[in-house]
Amino acid sequence: MRQKTVLKKANLVAHSSHTAFYLLTLEKITDGYIVRKESGGNGVVLNREAWYRENIGDAEKAFSSDPEGKNQSEQEKPLEICCRAL
Repeated sequence: MRQKTVLKKANLVAHSSHTAFYLLTLEKITDGYIVRKESGGNGVVLNREAWYRENIGDAEKAFSSDPEGKNQSEQEKPLEICCRAL
C-alpha cells in the first residue's frame, strides 16, 4: 500500500445558484506526487480526476493551474477560495 501525505488542499466555491465547487489536493506518494480534483454543484461530486507527476515542480504547476484556469473563463462565475492549507 502506498503511503501518502497531503501537502496542499484548496476548496473553491463559485458564487452561483448551483454553488459549483472544486476541491483540489496535492499529495506526496512514495514515487512521486498526485494532484486530485473533485468538482460538482449543490454539494454533489460530479467529477473526480487525478494526475500523477514525478517531481514537485510539475505537481505544483498542475495544482496551481486548475483554479486560475477556471477564473479566466467569461462563462464561469468568480471563484472564492474558502480554505487553502499547506
